[in-house]
Amino acid sequence: MADDFESLMASMGVQKLGKSSRKHTPQAPPPQAPGAARPAVRKAIVPVQELDEALAERDAARREGAAQARRSAELAQELAAAQAEIARLQTEAVGADKRLAEAVAQVEAARDAAEERAATLQSERDKARSEVEGLRSRVAADEQARTSLADALIERGCTDTSEMLEVLNGLLLLRPRDFLDSIELADPQALARVLNDRVAFVARGVPFDVDKSTTVVVRVPKERCEICGGSDISASFHGFVQACLDSGTDRITIVGGSPAYRKQLKALAAEHDDAPDLNLVPGSTRRDSRKAKNDLRNSDLVVIWGGTILDHSVSAAYAGGPAPIVTVNHRGISGMLQQVRSALRRGTS
Repeated sequence: MADDFESLMASMGVQKLGKSSRKHTPQAPPPQAPGAARPAVRKAIVPVQELDEALAERDAARREGAAQARRSAELAQELAAAQAEIARLQTEAVGADKRLAEAVAQVEAARDAAEERAATLQSERDKARSEVEGLRSRVAADEQARTSLADALIERGCTDTSEMLEVLNGLLLLRPRDFLDSIELADPQALARVLNDRVAFVARGVPFDVDKSTTVVVRVPKERCEICGGSDISASFHGFVQACLDSGTDRITIVGGSPAYRKQLKALAAEHDDAPDLNLVPGSTRRDSRKAKNDLRNSDLVVIWGGTILDHSVSAAYAGGPAPIVTVNHRGISGMLQQVRSALRRGTS
C-alpha cells in the first residue's frame, strides 16, 4: 500500500521527505542585490482532495476489474453449460435418427407386406371371378337344356291339358314311383313353394275351411295332421294365449307358414277375445325392409317359423331388431304354439 502511495506521489512530482544518502552541506544562498525580489517557492504538497479522488479512481478500477473477472467466470460457466447442452442434443439427434431409420424400415416392410397381400387378393378375386363365370356358363347351358313337363308332353303329341292329365294319370297308375323318379326338377324351390301353399295334410274330423279350388286337402292320420299335430290344437292355443297374458305380450309377428296355417291361426284368434294381435307374414313372399322394421318396432315378439317353407331373404329382414325373436323349427301349428309358449314362460320366470 505504501509503495502504491509513493508511486502515486511520484507520478505527481512529489519527492519523498527524509535523509539523503549523500552528505548535504547547506550552502548559503547567493547574495542578492539589494532591492531584488526573492524567487517563488514551489509547492511540495499535493492537496488532499486530489489524493482522495485518485484513490477512488484506483478502487473503482479494481472493482471494475473484479466484476469483469466474475463476468468472465460466469460466461465461462454458461459456455460450458451450452456446450454440454449441445452434446446432449447431438446425442438425442443420433437416437432420433436411429429411431427414424427403424420406423422407415418398418413402414417399408409393411408396404411390401400390403403389396404382397393385395397381389394375393387380386389373384383370389380373379380366380373367384373365373369360377363365377364358369358357373354362369354351366347354369346357362343347363337352362337351355332344361324343359318343362308340359313342353315334353306337347312334344310327345299332347294337344291340350286334358290329354296331358290323361297321360300323367295313366303313368302314375301303371308305375307311379318309376315315373316320378324319372322327372328332374328345373326349379326345386318353385315346386316346394307350390306344394307348401297349395297342399294341406289334415286329419279327419279337424275343422278346416279352405278354398278347394286353390288347395289340395290330403286326409291323414291325426298324428300327421299339420293343423293339430296329433294334439288338441284348441288346448295349445289356449295355453299360448294364457302365456301371452302372463307376460304382457299384446302383439306377435309370425313369419312363415302356409296360407292354411295362417288362416287357421286367424280363426283360432277370433275365438279368443283375449288373444294377442297376430301379424302373419308369408314366408315365401319377399318382405320390404321398411315393413319388416315397422313390424319389429310394433311387435312384442317375433316368431321365425323355420319349420315351414321360409325364404332366407324374408327371415333375414327380421334380424337385429328391437323385439325379441323366437325361432321355431316345428312344422305343425300346435308344436309352434307350444314352443312359443315355453319361450314366453322362460322370459317371465
